[in-house]
Amino acid sequence: LIQNDAHMGKKNFAGLTPLGEAKMNGNRNIVNLIKDNYTTDDSVSNCDWDEEFKIDGWVEVWNDQRQKLQWERKLPNGQVVTSTTPPAVDYQLVLKARQVKCSQNVVKRICPNASVMMFERQRRTQKKKLELVMKERRQIVLERCVVKLQALFRQRKARNAALHLRAQTIAANRIKRRLINLRKQKRYQACITIQSFFRMYATRAYYKEFLRERLLSYRDSRILASCVQRLWRGFKGRSQFRRQLEITTLPDPATDHDFWVQLQIEAGPPKRELGVFAEYILSGNPKTWEERNLIKRHGKYYRDVSLYMNTITRRVSWTKPAGWVFNNVKEYYALRVQTFWRARVAKRKINVLVKANRLLTNTFDSGRTVSDIVSLCNYTFY
Repeated sequence: LIQNDAHMGKKNFAGLTPLGEAKMNGNRNIVNLIKDNYTTDDSVSNCDWDEEFKIDGWVEVWNDQRQKLQWERKLPNGQVVTSTTPPAVDYQLVLKARQVKCSQNVVKRICPNASVMMFERQRRTQKKKLELVMKERRQIVLERCVVKLQALFRQRKARNAALHLRAQTIAANRIKRRLINLRKQKRYQACITIQSFFRMYATRAYYKEFLRERLLSYRDSRILASCVQRLWRGFKGRSQFRRQLEITTLPDPATDHDFWVQLQIEAGPPKRELGVFAEYILSGNPKTWEERNLIKRHGKYYRDVSLYMNTITRRVSWTKPAGWVFNNVKEYYALRVQTFWRARVAKRKINVLVKANRLLTNTFDSGRTVSDIVSLCNYTFY
């Protein structure tokens, strides 16, 4: 084929060139022979499909309203024709352009001399050696990269394992602390429960031994105090009722002066005096209700009701007069202190009299003479 100047870019029925067949079958000598005698002509430019098939002035335009491509052509009379389908193309022009495009531009080399061919072979040999060296270096670099990647992977795996172990240790410590705290809380709650039971037992024992009688006495004292207060309120209520009854029953002090003067004489001496005012108890103090009813039937009103009279004007009133209240606080408290002191002195005198009476009765007992020392001492004390 080389001697007969065959077209080496021609393809067979399978679409392969001679150079492609040699490469596929692994015939390196034939491949080298074809490369030594033929070369690719890059000066021949490939066909431009877009410029080659601009037919009859049709132009591709984008329609914004329909959002699709359309083709326009301007006629000689100025009218514009629009088409939504591509314009028709001549089939023969397409086949010709395909043959030109798909064919390889293989040009036969000018036959060089022997020295040039020797140099070319040496260059190819050096190129092969260089490729082998580069391949070995690439293999070495690849091995180093693999080792580095393995080291990094192991490092990352070890770091993850360390982090995982650390997380497990931290979690175990937390669980351990929580269990310890839970045990402490249970012990604390058990201690509190035991202490509460013990306090309850001690309180019950103390109550039974010491507080029960005291609490019973407190309860009795409260009951007694409530009873006394109830009796006092009843007494005050009955007193107010009796006072109101006498006020509505007896005549008016402002109209019947003689009646109240006679009532004052029957009441006896005043109970208390303060300034020009005196407090009288209404006509005595009967002890039983039978006496009260008997006196009531005789027309006299003997009730424990106080009335107040002015000793100068002899005017009587049921309410306390304004001058009955102490204007000076010091005089009031001085009077109270004197009252308490007199009561204390009277109590002492009564106690002395009681002791003297006891000594007098023990002085001349039966079986003791006048010259007995005990009788003499008792008499002396008396």
